[in-house]
Formats: sequence, C-alpha cells, structure tokens
Amino acid sequence: MTTCSKIERHESQPDATGGPRGHTRRIVVFSHWSALLYYRLSNAGLLPAPRACEDCSLEQATANLNYLTDKERSLFSISTADLASRSIYIKEDVRKVVRHLERSRWQEALAIVTEQPYMVTPLGTIDVLVPKGAHRNGSSDMRVHQCGAQLPDGSFRRISAHLYIVSPELLYVQMANLLQEPHLVAALACELAGTYSLLPADMVSAERILRCGKSPIDEKGWLRGDGYCDALPLTSIDKLKSFVAESRRLFGRNAAHNGLTASVDNCASPFETHVVVSLALKRMWGGAGCGVPEVNKDVLLSERDRKLAGKRKLIPDAVFTAKNGKRIVVEPGGWEWHSGKDAMTKDNTRRLVLEGNKYEVIVVPWENFEDPDTWLLICNRIACHLEKNFHRPTDEMMDRWRHVHHDFCNTDLLKGPT
Repeated sequence: MTTCSKIERHESQPDATGGPRGHTRRIVVFSHWSALLYYRLSNAGLLPAPRACEDCSLEQATANLNYLTDKERSLFSISTADLASRSIYIKEDVRKVVRHLERSRWQEALAIVTEQPYMVTPLGTIDVLVPKGAHRNGSSDMRVHQCGAQLPDGSFRRISAHLYIVSPELLYVQMANLLQEPHLVAALACELAGTYSLLPADMVSAERILRCGKSPIDEKGWLRGDGYCDALPLTSIDKLKSFVAESRRLFGRNAAHNGLTASVDNCASPFETHVVVSLALKRMWGGAGCGVPEVNKDVLLSERDRKLAGKRKLIPDAVFTAKNGKRIVVEPGGWEWHSGKDAMTKDNTRRLVLEGNKYEVIVVPWENFEDPDTWLLICNRIACHLEKNFHRPTDEMMDRWRHVHHDFCNTDLLKGPT
C-alpha cells in the first residue's frame, strides 16, 4: 500500500458526461487484482458496493483515467480514519506509536493513530480492462488488459457513472488465469463464495479481540488481530460453475474449472478455507483427496440434544461424508479472541452431541496445521475414516503436497500481487 498521490489531469476539462469535450462517453473498468481488492474493501464497508447493470459495453472502456470525475478518483483512496471506525488499522502505524508507549497503554496508542489520519491507496497499481485492439495508453502505475472474447451477460457491475468493475464471476476466471495452481484458484473461489473478505497485507482488523476486551498489542509491540473482515458472499460456487461453462474462449477457463473441483460455499475464514481446500483437493494437485465437504450447514438437534447443547441446532465447520454414510466433522481451531472456535475446542458437550449423532469430530488448531508432520497424520486419519483406499503417494505427489501446505501456512496468501 502506498500513500495517496495526486493524479495528474488531462489539459481538456470534462464535459457533462465526465469525459473531455468532444469525445464520446468512455468508462474505466476495474479488473484482475484491482477488482478483487475493490470488492474486498467494499465488502468491508469502506468503498461503495458495485451494483448490477446492463448499460456497460466493453467497447466503451478506456485506460485513460482523465474521463473520471474528481469524486470517482477519490474512490482510489481511503482515509485511515475510516479504517479505524471499523477497528481496522495499518500495522506499522500502530507499531510506531507503541514504541514510545508502554504496551499496557494500547487504548491510548489506538487513539493517537486515529487522531492522525491520512489517505492511503490500497488498490496500488490499477488494473483496467479494454477491448482487444484498443490503445494500451496506461501510465506506469497502471496495468492494461485486453479482452477479445464474447462475454456472458452480467459480466460487469457499476460503481459510478464512469467507473465500472468486472463481475465476481468474470473476476474469478481472470484471476484463475493469473494464479493457475488449483489450490490457489480454489482458495479464491471459497473467498468469493464465503462469508469473509481478506484485507491488504498491511492491515489488521482488531474488532474481535477488542470485543473480547483483550489487548491487541503483543509482547513485541505489534498489533494482533485478523487479516480479514466478516462479509456477505459475492457469488456462489454454482454461479461460478455456470459462468465458467459459458466462458469457452476466456483465458483461465481450464484453471477456473480445476479450482472449482475443491471449492465450497460458506467458508467463514481464510484458515477454514485452507483446511477445506487442503482436504478436498485431488492428490495429484497436492491435496488429501477426501472429497468436497458441506461447510457451515445447520445440524438440527433432537429435543434431548437441544437441552444438552442449549441450542436448537449446531453448525459444524466442515462435514465430510463417505460413500457408506460415515461422517466426520473437521473444525479449524482459532486464536484466543475467536470465541466461537475456541469454544468448540473446549465445549465437550457440543462435541458429545455431535458424536451422539454419529459424527466423528476432529479439531485442528493452527499449531497442528502449521506442523507438516502433524497435519499429514490428520489428513491420513480423515482419509482412513472416509475409507479412501489410496496407493502410497509418489515423491512427486509429496512434493506437491508440501508445496500446497507451505502456501496455506502463509497468512498473507492471495492478499495482493507479488
């Protein structure tokens, strides 16, 4: 992320349509990484949410930002005061303040950061989409992408009069073409169809830990919290599958198809996504080959179990079902301020109720997932419970497995272009 800099203006002044006088209507279309980052920030309530539209033609798209109004240009940047209003902070900002204060004075540190706001540009280098054959007249801080394929209906959404964005479904195919590897593509699909949105790597959401009344400053003076926000799903796996089926000539279609074989709706956190995709992914791609689970689905309880659990239903994280009907619940454990996940680890009654309903239950704390030997044992146990009769993995398969595991231990995975 960089500090916001002034965008140079074209010499000609815009007319009533927002473009320079004498020109036909032009629009700017966010795509690729810029579109993904914009959706994440709008889902966190920091930018206007795009709306469905039918008036966008890619033939109108340009890489010339001078067609945008001042108000539209302002969407490229966010005030740190707006971030703080949602308990989101720049890690380095808090670190600098804490250096001069005792860690017990963390409330004062957050107040100082909030009282010294400035503008940041989380979108970084701007990705825009233009029709094939158009002039790629972007600046050094812009990436221009051309598209010559016929796009399905609903491929664009409107942010403002002259600023548009590719739909989540088109974005998924575009990003699949960049990411290529099935586990990365699957993780992105789970986010788009999930109930969370990643934040840029230098941002932290302290909302949960503050809600628990705990200090968000660790022993070394760094801000701790979550690298994501709760959000509504941008799409669904079924919508992504339908779009991919219609996009026969788009680059990235095959990679997008492969990723959807290990993707699910309703993942509630990045860690949940990484556990689910690791288990669901085919072994030849570095996964455990356990099949696709149901994620965060209600389990209705009997009258007796309702009294034991104190609830009408339970919502296990991921339920894998074998062909013979055996079911195993996999619960990614969280950090101390994730009271829901932590309660699952400690709540023996909940576990007994699930097991009484013939669910095997495995809780996976972060420490167990992070250790490759322990995680491999857990994967093998789950596969064995599901009666998967796999042959001994080849050296190549184990190399792929280690590669996927290494990627999924990176908490900044998919947060921005590398």
